[in-house]
Amino acid sequence: MNRIPRFDNKAIIIRCDFLISTPNSRQKGRKSLRDVTENLKVQEKRLYHLGMKKTSKATLARVNAKQPVSLYQALFNRLLQRCQLVAPKHKFSFNGKLYLLDATTINLCLSAFPWAEFRQKKGGIKLNVGLDAGGYLPAFMDMTKGKDHEIKWARTLNLPKGSFVCYDRGFTDYQWYNKLASQSIFFVARLKKNAEVEYLLKRPGRKSSGVSNDQSIRLKGVEKELRLVAYTAPETDIKYQFVTNAHHLKRKKSLTSTRSGGRSSCSSSGSSKT
Repeated sequence: MNRIPRFDNKAIIIRCDFLISTPNSRQKGRKSLRDVTENLKVQEKRLYHLGMKKTSKATLARVNAKQPVSLYQALFNRLLQRCQLVAPKHKFSFNGKLYLLDATTINLCLSAFPWAEFRQKKGGIKLNVGLDAGGYLPAFMDMTKGKDHEIKWARTLNLPKGSFVCYDRGFTDYQWYNKLASQSIFFVARLKKNAEVEYLLKRPGRKSSGVSNDQSIRLKGVEKELRLVAYTAPETDIKYQFVTNAHHLKRKKSLTSTRSGGRSSCSSSGSSKT
């Protein structure tokens, strides 16, 4: 993909330099075009190995300003399709897809992006992402207003029957729990601290390492019985409580899927509600 056609079908231009410098600058936290070009100058002798030539600030600015968003969208979709062809299946023993949901708020300069109203003097958008645990590739993605709650987006997802979905407390919505259960979709979520819980019988069997409780419960507002698993992380000694409608899963499987969701989440600003 060294050459990508213009969308007006007039000419073909080489965009390799720009497409290489963009992710490189994001990875290193560069905040301006001048910062990007100065960093590239320092690495000038190594650019040859990336198939990249010396690039000026004016060139980057011109290419960035003139090319449509649809170009980057097409490039992303093509790369995603290639990755999906070689992506492995998730490592858990149960059948069905496993999706990991999360959301994060991205701060924007309000004077530069007046449409992104978030706070009185701050702009922002919310990025909602659902990863497929098979390869940790995006399966669902949407950008909404910074003030919009992530559960609004989650309710619109078309999840396949028999799949599993894992999310944090920011997605707590008991009506959505009922909808997922009625569609034969399994969920694993963290229990909110102020949840009204009715504790039922404890589940028999030997507990896995770190598991201090495993029993059936009822949550006010949820139609069917759920399963509560309490787990203490050995690395931090922090206690977590998970709820799920997957009564058939082994304790270790439900905990591992939730912890896997936490490691691969997109949230970096603590947007999930507690």
